[in-house]
Amino acid sequence: MIDRDLLSIELRAGLVLGLGAATALVILVLPHGNAGIRADVGTDVYSSFAPRFDPTLYLNGGVLPGTTEVGPRTWDVPIGRSLDLFTSAATGIARTASSKGALTWIKFVLVVGGALLVVAGLLWFPSELKPVALVGWGLGLSLVVLTWLFSIRYQLYIPSYFGVRRLLDYSSIPIILLMLAPAEAALLLLRSARAHLPQVVAAIVVVAVTAAVLPSALPRDGGRPADRGLVQPFEWIRRNVPCEARILSNQHTEGVFEALTGRVAILEGMTPYLRFDILRPIVSLLLEAKDFFEHPAETEAFLSKEGVDYIILLPVGDVGYRAPVGEASRPILDAAPFLRRVYASPGAVVYRVVGSVVGGSGFPSPAAAAGYPCLRDPMPR
Repeated sequence: MIDRDLLSIELRAGLVLGLGAATALVILVLPHGNAGIRADVGTDVYSSFAPRFDPTLYLNGGVLPGTTEVGPRTWDVPIGRSLDLFTSAATGIARTASSKGALTWIKFVLVVGGALLVVAGLLWFPSELKPVALVGWGLGLSLVVLTWLFSIRYQLYIPSYFGVRRLLDYSSIPIILLMLAPAEAALLLLRSARAHLPQVVAAIVVVAVTAAVLPSALPRDGGRPADRGLVQPFEWIRRNVPCEARILSNQHTEGVFEALTGRVAILEGMTPYLRFDILRPIVSLLLEAKDFFEHPAETEAFLSKEGVDYIILLPVGDVGYRAPVGEASRPILDAAPFLRRVYASPGAVVYRVVGSVVGGSGFPSPAAAAGYPCLRDPMPR
């Protein structure tokens, strides 16, 4: 005889699975351009780069053309390693030689114990809790499998490692569901006991679950304090750099100069890993900037081409990404005859480009664009 409650759960689970598959199909196959993740090397934009150049790896880590192979399964994450990464991300336990044994036992409990809990839940849990363990175990399995599938589907670093870099951020959710399912079932059995006993047990369970998953949410490096040495340089920029000036920094930033000064920095903006329409010009711009900082005397024309009025070196702090631009040498820039140092502190060095006409380069005025209020007041403390 068919268990109608179990059949109802299976039908709902099948519907959710079908909707999920349809959504994945739409995301991975149908769209193109900015909306789709069609990032295989055969795409026109990617194939227009050199055969041994992964533009997404360069944008992320500064790896230059000719130093890496680009081909099928370059960034393959085997299913076993995907499970290892999931377990480490979910528990916050780093994958080291000393933790290998503990992670192995945790993997066994998650896979085998989770499967047994699903069966027990479907057979014996109250009807309102029957799907919880199934959802938790299935979600964990989905994260592991999708991490592996992304790595074998795509050939470039960013789309291949989408699972490792993004999906595993949610790895603690399946464990929370698996831990809370039997706990809540036990609480339901205590409903007939003393009035406050379920609440007390629930509080203990919440504290235990939080203690188990909290390490995975903590910063891996313990967090970094704000560098106060950057406040004075940005205040100097606000007071002394004209509103129409165009700035070249030795870091690729994502809004720092716009937000803190209201000025334009030519290496500022989102990283266009999947923005096919702007990927090539941004990569070219960063490579040209890298070449300038390495050989300023031979690449002075780059400053005129981009209308640069000020160059700012940021030797401290992490306001942006250094890797795509590389190292910048203050002595080399000091020796350039077309640069005049106008400010120096431990936090930054500022050069004025000799002969540049602020606002006369033909580039759009920042005053006409939203988000560029020319800030001159001291920064809030």
